[in-house]
Amino acid sequence: MGAAGEGNDEQKELDMSPEETSQARTCPDCGAQVEAGASFCTKCAAPLGAKTDRKAAKRAKKKAYKAAKKSTRGEPKRIEPWAVRAGEAVAKVPGWVKVWVPIAVVLIIAVVVALSIVAAGHTPQAAIERYLGRLKNNQYNNAYRMLSRKGGKFGTLDYFINWQELQGEKLGRLEEFSVRKREFKNRLFGRYTEPDPSEGAAYVATLQYKEKTYDVNLFAVDNGGSWPVKSYLVRLTEGPTRAIVAPLGAEILVDGVLAGKAVEDQDLKDALSLKYFPKTFDDAVDYVRNLLRTFENSVVDVKALLGNLDMVSEDVQNSFERLNTGGVSWQQMVDAWDQLVSQSKSFTGDIVRTVVHVYWIFGGGDDDTVRARYTRVESGLDLSNLPEGWHEIEARLPGLEPEKKEFFAPETVSLSLDTGPATENDLKSALQGYFVARSDAYFSLNPLQLPTVAGGTVLENDLAYVADLATRGLHQASDLKSLKYKSFKVLAANVAIVETEETWSYIIFQGQAPVSTANNQKNKVTYTFQRDELPAEGIGRTQYGPWKLTESKVK
Repeated sequence: MGAAGEGNDEQKELDMSPEETSQARTCPDCGAQVEAGASFCTKCAAPLGAKTDRKAAKRAKKKAYKAAKKSTRGEPKRIEPWAVRAGEAVAKVPGWVKVWVPIAVVLIIAVVVALSIVAAGHTPQAAIERYLGRLKNNQYNNAYRMLSRKGGKFGTLDYFINWQELQGEKLGRLEEFSVRKREFKNRLFGRYTEPDPSEGAAYVATLQYKEKTYDVNLFAVDNGGSWPVKSYLVRLTEGPTRAIVAPLGAEILVDGVLAGKAVEDQDLKDALSLKYFPKTFDDAVDYVRNLLRTFENSVVDVKALLGNLDMVSEDVQNSFERLNTGGVSWQQMVDAWDQLVSQSKSFTGDIVRTVVHVYWIFGGGDDDTVRARYTRVESGLDLSNLPEGWHEIEARLPGLEPEKKEFFAPETVSLSLDTGPATENDLKSALQGYFVARSDAYFSLNPLQLPTVAGGTVLENDLAYVADLATRGLHQASDLKSLKYKSFKVLAANVAIVETEETWSYIIFQGQAPVSTANNQKNKVTYTFQRDELPAEGIGRTQYGPWKLTESKVK
């Protein structure tokens, strides 16, 4: 029967029409081509009935569903005409275009990224950080080349290197720094009185040395070039710095560089002359000029006070910002507080000086003596072009003890030199020599020695007193019971004052007979001494003659 069945199948195949033979189909299991009407696959023997076709269709439907589920949501289920056209266009693109265009795009992106990285190193802040980095690595020559300088005593390479080495010696090396944009307003007092900088980008740099931490203002100034290699120079802030130094004529050195000598404030000197009212028309013109100049200077002083107030408030704000930052050491906290106190003292001192100046202008403390004239003088020096930040100032004058002080420019700094042992001994000798000469003149009525030790009003009064004694036939015996020196102070290179407490006894004689007696008379006396400048001989320091007593005032 099997043979008969096979024969029947073969007979069916032979009996099929050409149309039926051409309607071949695919086996759902192995994919082989099977002729139409076959019940089994001729390759894998899989059944090919109608039921099997339904199962195959079902399996195909499941596969299509799973494929659709994995596809992106919202993806169109059918190909749009434009996609067909796009595909046809892409198919027409040459192969080399498909290869090199993506490579070119990648190269362009790489170039843009590289240029952006280069540009990031040529920003104003990057220039400031590069400058500070060179300072940190002791590359002072390279750091100096980045500066935009105006010249002057504090703008040379020698000064810059000396200043940085001095900071390293006094404060230790620069360990860390941070840079941030400077805001020209603060939370404490509102907007600053100083205007925004007309050129350059303003930054605040916090410099942490081994021994101290402080803030400085810096500017990045355009130095040409274009993106991405824009060039910037660093400009150090150079605010007005005032050094108040006594005595007049003292040498002032900043960071080891001679800045000049303490000179009299001419504007204040002109203002003090206002107490003398004019008597002529020409004097009236000068008086009005001085009055207007004094008013202008007063306005300037007020503006300076407001500017100093801004600096104090900025220091307060910067200090609190640093304290609110994590990782701040105890030493940094102490430094921040120390700088704040220093700035506050400077600001308070400026207020006091302004008030004292007004008091002087209206005649306060003036008795027309040499002592009063010099004690009413504010001597000092304006330190122009001094870079903002830490500095060391020194004042010195021969015969006096030099004084050094650290300060943070642009704050005002004050120094007062004390008399040294040699100067005090010279003044003591001068005073005691005067006592001897005066006592001898009063007793002998011979004043020949007085001009060698006295001058000015003291000499005039003593000569008049000796003449009066001689006229009345009297002479005086003087006995110094005690002498205590209270203070020595040099007001200028050739002017000094000595304060004493003395006890004297006097006996006035007419012939050999005593006429009057004064025992244990105690006085507090302020003596003013002056000395003459000697002609210069060769190169060297100024030479002076001996001290002479010129004025005395009994309290």
